Amino acid sequence: METERNIEAWNQQVKNGGYYYLTKESEARKQIEEQITQKIKEILPYTSFTGKKILDAGCGTGEYSQEIAEYAKEVLGFDAAEEAIKKAQESYKKENLTFQKLNVYQLPFEKNTFDIVISRAILHHLYEPKKAIQELARVGKMLLIIETNGINPYRQIASRFSKEYKTVEEGIIYKSFLRKALKKEGYTILKDTYCTFVPPITPNSALPTMVKIEKYIEKTALKKIICGTYIVLATKENINP
Repeated sequence: METERNIEAWNQQVKNGGYYYLTKESEARKQIEEQITQKIKEILPYTSFTGKKILDAGCGTGEYSQEIAEYAKEVLGFDAAEEAIKKAQESYKKENLTFQKLNVYQLPFEKNTFDIVISRAILHHLYEPKKAIQELARVGKMLLIIETNGINPYRQIASRFSKEYKTVEEGIIYKSFLRKALKKEGYTILKDTYCTFVPPITPNSALPTMVKIEKYIEKTALKKIICGTYIVLATKENINP
């Protein structure tokens, strides 16, 4: 199995100050991250993490892991990028929060180890996303996946022409692929939704108008095409030790 070449790109970004989508002076990027977090809370409220053991797959520099650690019994964040894990370990210190450098294709855990596994925007960076889903599904009882909406026009264009996207090998994941893969692993889809119409390249001056349009689009069927993010929550049909 070929190792993702983009791991070194992520390591270099951390050395240079942080991941591009967290450090760039763009209100649109902040809007996107906040919108995704809000939608996650609607599908799976943080209060449901109480007493639960959570696995945060592809945790990067740990921002989201430390946020949910405020509610969960235990959170383990992992990433393939060593520099990201170092940064997370230095930045966030809680008794119920740990970070490890791990390979998503070969996790050192027994099946059903975690109550909830969260995969936030990592599958489209992987060479073999189906194998990653198989492994995440194996170690978890419930799986929350936040991914690209593959048919989104901006995503289609950016994945082909954006230098930024090519540097970290941004691919495309389709809703149909996710749902099929989850069902194959014995998971039942509980909820799903779409969000983030605002493109990350939106100028700050145009952001208020774009946000208003976004709120309208999310109430229509257009969201299935135009929104850039797809979120799905699934649970195992049969949980055996």
